[in-house]
Parts: sequence; structure tokens; C-alpha cells
Amino acid sequence: MKSLNIKIPIADAQLMDDNAHLNPTYLTEFITATLIHADSLDKPISDLCYNYTFKIDNKLHKSIKLKAMEVDLPMNDLVGRLIEKYYY
Repeated sequence: MKSLNIKIPIADAQLMDDNAHLNPTYLTEFITATLIHADSLDKPISDLCYNYTFKIDNKLHKSIKLKAMEVDLPMNDLVGRLIEKYYY
């Protein structure tokens, strides 16, 4: 298990919390489902962010790290952009 620290825009974090989605299980499934779309992330996060840290599987951590290197973004920013674009 590895730790992942992500930046979630405040509005999305509030919505996720209201819907009980701000938890490691949901976020792991969300990242797994949306990571293939990371190439289309071009808009930076412009809002204030909430930092959330949780444990993930080593294989998923490695996948996120490789994708982040591929698109030239920090890991926490990559996941934050995925949430901003694809969460509801």
C-alpha cells in the first residue's frame, strides 16, 4: 500500500462529501475508471483545493505515477483534474 495525496477542488470535495464519495474505496474506483482519459486534461485547477490523503494499491499508484509522467503533471494535480472534469 502506498499513500496518495490529492488536490480536490473545494466545490467537488463538498459534493463528494455530501454524497458519501469522499472515501478511499470510491476514489480508488473513480481513479481506475477515469485514468485512461488523463490525456485529455488540459485545464488546470483554478479553484481552492482540499488536500486528501489515503492509501491505495501499489499497482494503481504505479499506474498513476506513469500516467502523470506521460502527461507531465504532478500526481496530485492529475487526480484533481480527473475529479474536476469527470466527477458529476
